Amino acid sequence: MVTGQYVDPRSAKKPFREYAEEWRAIQPHRPSTAKAVAQHLRCYVYPAWEKRALGAIKPGDVQSWVTGLTTTHGLAASTSRTVFNTVNAVFRAAVQ
Repeated sequence: MVTGQYVDPRSAKKPFREYAEEWRAIQPHRPSTAKAVAQHLRCYVYPAWEKRALGAIKPGDVQSWVTGLTTTHGLAASTSRTVFNTVNAVFRAAVQ
């Protein structure tokens, strides 16, 4: 109600993976893009946040995770950015 719109508090408790899979299913991606998005989520995102509630993931968590994409997973900066853009799109959709 803070912004004048009702937001169901239960939606923030939905696990990240559950919401991301719902989001992914309705995206108008080309087959190659859909495959890449699914791979990024499966390999880099779900191991970190699969069962965490959407509302429990804070900006600092995302920043640490992005840093880990390069340091832990050894991804190039451009690949890290692509994976982050996918996660960012999921969060933007969840906020809307």
